[in-house]
Amino acid sequence: MRPIVICCSQRFKEEIKIFVRFLQKRGVLVNAPNFRNQRRKIIMLPEFYRMKSPERRAKVPGMVLTHLHKIQEVGNMGGLCLIYNPLPNKEKKQKSPNGYIGNNTLGEIFAAHTRSILTIMMRPHEEECIMALVPRDHKERIFALQFPKADPLDHDFVWEHWLRRWLNGQ
Repeated sequence: MRPIVICCSQRFKEEIKIFVRFLQKRGVLVNAPNFRNQRRKIIMLPEFYRMKSPERRAKVPGMVLTHLHKIQEVGNMGGLCLIYNPLPNKEKKQKSPNGYIGNNTLGEIFAAHTRSILTIMMRPHEEECIMALVPRDHKERIFALQFPKADPLDHDFVWEHWLRRWLNGQ
């Protein structure tokens, strides 16, 4: 089974923790962002406010570089990159109907693309640059296009009907 690297916003810290455990129980080697020390109160602030903190500005480059290294490792092992951008969540103040992809995740998508790592995603996105790398016309690469009525947070469905095929080399 191929390994996977998950790229997402820290806004999905809790959801990713659950999803990673779910995948690991199925024998998947998962590399996910390290959001352990990110406090919920801080995560929910807009990036502009988070980056005002000198402590935060000092940590971010190291976190991003560490995740870029994980992307490279997974690519070297023949794995794939999953962009985790579930449906908007009013509680988390997401406004985009396509889920949220921030600047760091966008950079991670580009890093995966430059290494020719197959990239799949939960939902399509409005950014043309993202959809050029994960094309809309390849419906099988975007969960919500292949299964428009399914919930991307239904891990059993995502696994059984979509993700397992990708990890087994489709």
